[in-house]
Amino acid sequence: MRILGTCLIAGMALAPLTAFGQSADANYCQLLADLNRTFDDSPNIDAAVQEAINQCSKGNTAAGIPVLEKALTDDEVTLPPSSVTSSNGGGVSLNKVAPTPAEE
Repeated sequence: MRILGTCLIAGMALAPLTAFGQSADANYCQLLADLNRTFDDSPNIDAAVQEAINQCSKGNTAAGIPVLEKALTDDEVTLPPSSVTSSNGGGVSLNKVAPTPAEE
């Protein structure tokens, strides 16, 4: 019984850390979705991107984040650091990357 009590106490102590990690990923995923909506200038959103946004909304950030990051980098949008957890938090610049002279 003593071991069970110790495990319960340890689990309760670690639960906020797990929730914090999930929350940070969820916020980052939402930020990527918001950036995609801002910079995707095509009239029809790509089905894979839409599904990634849906996965973020459902909490499946492991499926959503890589797709959104790729879509944004393909659109030459600078990704925010993954430690940013709020919309435009930490002074994130919401600008496309300027093309280098070789790309023009």
